[in-house]
Amino acid sequence: MDLGNKVDTEEGQQPSAVPLIKPAETSERTQGDGLGPGWKFWRRRRFIVASLAFFGFFMMQTERVNLSITIISMTSPRSVNLTNGTTILQTVQLCLLLTQEQDFHWDPDTEGLVLGSYFYGYIMTQLLGGWLATYIGANKVFGVGILGAGVLTLFTPFFVYLGVYVLVAVRVMEGLFLGLSFPCMHSMWSTWAPPSERSTLSAVALSGNFVGMCGTFVMSGAIADNFGWPYVFYVFGGMALVWSTVWFIVVKNQPKDDPYISLKEKKYIQDSLGPETSATVVRPWIKFWTSLPFWAVIVIHSCDNWCTYTLLTELPAFMKDNLDMELTASGMITAPSFLAMGVTLMAAGRLADWLVTSGRLTTTQV
Repeated sequence: MDLGNKVDTEEGQQPSAVPLIKPAETSERTQGDGLGPGWKFWRRRRFIVASLAFFGFFMMQTERVNLSITIISMTSPRSVNLTNGTTILQTVQLCLLLTQEQDFHWDPDTEGLVLGSYFYGYIMTQLLGGWLATYIGANKVFGVGILGAGVLTLFTPFFVYLGVYVLVAVRVMEGLFLGLSFPCMHSMWSTWAPPSERSTLSAVALSGNFVGMCGTFVMSGAIADNFGWPYVFYVFGGMALVWSTVWFIVVKNQPKDDPYISLKEKKYIQDSLGPETSATVVRPWIKFWTSLPFWAVIVIHSCDNWCTYTLLTELPAFMKDNLDMELTASGMITAPSFLAMGVTLMAAGRLADWLVTSGRLTTTQV
């Protein structure tokens, strides 16, 4: 009996043919969406969305971290050439007595106020971002958040000369805009990501944060040392405007709204998520707030953010004041750790999906 094409049958029954599965068909079945090998991500609209979200989070970090680096250049003493050709190294005292070449004379308390003001706004719009994403679309909220902060970043060199409290107000507003970004992205994946790929797509997007931290440290130091600190804001603000334009043109809130998504991929996503329902969702808020695992996640996430943002905010100044390192050199030393975090996050997301879909672990265990 031909074992490749027929199966055993009971006596008196005709054998039925079993079609052979060709290698190409196996590849498509293994991927699940019928769009070919999984590494060809550009064929899949959901991975294009994830890639643009990656660069969106990248821009988010450039808008957040840039001041932590440029403030050193803005307030540090520097060498001044006098009219007779003599060169003096300014200190704060010399600057006050001899010249006003140093841009800003901020004491440590003022610097702390400026650097911390971003987070006053950032913490206020976290819940608002999730709510707005549900009612007006996650793609709109995410794009507006980064666009608004980008415009403020672009004009920061103008605002800073109006006074320190004007700069504080601008940074609070940037925090208000960027505070919308994280929660609305979770809403985006609820409609774009099949359950078997949700960790992978989320990890690709969120890794842009750490790569953005890496890029900001390297680029800000180099730009400030070679062209002056205002150009850090001009470059990153301009990049945010370009990214926002592409995002609004390309990304739609749901697959069904995207005119360029293939029918295969749209069906694959919709089938994996199940039928839509118009039933009102009743959220058990009391159970949320009295759940120990819920509070455990809040505590862990708060501790992680505290450590990460403290490093982002204070590390450049520490390396300049205590290790006497130039901005470019400190950026090159600091950046690899954040890059490693981004790579690890992407690998962990793919691993998490594989462990769940293979049945080795549950989502809770992962």
